[in-house]
Amino acid sequence: MTDFEKTTSDELRNSIEKLRKAADHLRRSMRLIENAQIDWRWPSEEQMDILEAFSSRYARLSDIVLKKVFRLLDEIEQTEEGTMIDVANRAEKRGLIDSASEFRRMRKLRNEISHEYALTELPEIVRQLIEFTPALLDSVERTAKYREGLYLKL
Repeated sequence: MTDFEKTTSDELRNSIEKLRKAADHLRRSMRLIENAQIDWRWPSEEQMDILEAFSSRYARLSDIVLKKVFRLLDEIEQTEEGTMIDVANRAEKRGLIDSASEFRRMRKLRNEISHEYALTELPEIVRQLIEFTPALLDSVERTAKYREGLYLKL
């Protein structure tokens, strides 16, 4: 194994560990939402805290997947950087996600979280995030398996 392969292998392993921890945090937030019996029309302050934590954890996991891990895989496989659309398309070709277009919609929603929005919009945004969460969590598992196969080849 070359120095480059060793360095990127270590970096990818560490990134996958962060990815799995972030996924665990998102799952925990999902359970909190399920147990809180959220009043989606008029959430209490405590319920808003739960929704805010969920949306933040979703955004964090989304960032790690796309900006860190998928881009690192591109680097390891020596593909051109390109746009986030290019990264998502390559992730789909690798079988890490089912649909690049769905992932772009997930990403667009994630961007809504990071920009200023009216607090009254948060419950609706979170409801949409909940719909995308299984696909996002699935991409974490697929990526971990892909990494294992990638380094068995080296």
